[in-house]
Amino acid sequence: MTQENLAEMLDVSVGYISQLERGVTKISLDTLGAISSILDCDVAYFVSHSAVNSADYLCDEFTEKFSELTQAQRLIALDIIAVLKKHL
Repeated sequence: MTQENLAEMLDVSVGYISQLERGVTKISLDTLGAISSILDCDVAYFVSHSAVNSADYLCDEFTEKFSELTQAQRLIALDIIAVLKKHL
């Protein structure tokens, strides 16, 4: 199935499907349900297989947010992480 096919069936743009595939856009539960219905599989399939990459996803998201900070904000964030590590 192509992105175009799936986009047409979901009544969304091909760009949106591309963003979902690349992890640029977070998927809604409704959209996930619709995709699982189209692919004739259980939503649990997607959820259980995403757990393997969840740590990578969090690191990627953290890196993205961290890179948007100023140098002063980054230093504060590092201090917060050090405190969390020490007390957890």
